[in-house]
Amino acid sequence: MGAGNLNTIEYSGSGSLFGFGQAFLPGDPWPRFEQRAYRVQANYQASAMRLDSTRSQGEHPPHGGAAQPVAADQRTVSVVNGQNAWTENGDMAAPSPGASGDRLRALWATPHGVIKAALANNGKFENGTITFTAEGREFKATVNAANLIEKVSFLSTNEVIGDYPIEVTYTDYSDFNGVKFPTHIVQTDDGHPTLDVKINEVKPNATVSVNVPANVQGATPPPPMSAK
Repeated sequence: MGAGNLNTIEYSGSGSLFGFGQAFLPGDPWPRFEQRAYRVQANYQASAMRLDSTRSQGEHPPHGGAAQPVAADQRTVSVVNGQNAWTENGDMAAPSPGASGDRLRALWATPHGVIKAALANNGKFENGTITFTAEGREFKATVNAANLIEKVSFLSTNEVIGDYPIEVTYTDYSDFNGVKFPTHIVQTDDGHPTLDVKINEVKPNATVSVNVPANVQGATPPPPMSAK
């Protein structure tokens, strides 16, 4: 896959995004939005990632749920660097200390992140499956016959529903300057689709600088969730 000499990567595309757990009525599918822009910048050496996402209304007419309808494009820039997490809004940074774990797990669930994290955390490879622990969670990654990461799964936590599975599937790999990367990414949360994007641009070893703002460094983390 070209992971040995890969320190950073930037990739982008578009597709569909779904409102996690925000169905209008019980049993309804999760609301769909157009994922107009989806850009990830990952720095594996720094344990840092920036996700720049722009969504717009995807259901016509709106069915409800997830604060539909949205009148204009909604852009969110979510960032993590080690245990520091924040949201960017122009030159402003809003600390999100409670989000660092989820965002770091998203970093290590990327195709090359799996390999980096497995090597750093005494991962095991057996019967086509890589297992390792990162950010307090066990990861399982399926390797296909072409020695490419095909599927990654781990548990996340929500204050309402508790632990739930996340599964990310990577298909349609292409070669980008010696680095193999999937051009189709599908994610499900608790068995429901949350992301389906086609990747059209990949830049291996791009310049990815994720500096932690001063107000983020001093942010107080939230108290741990109490047991339900």
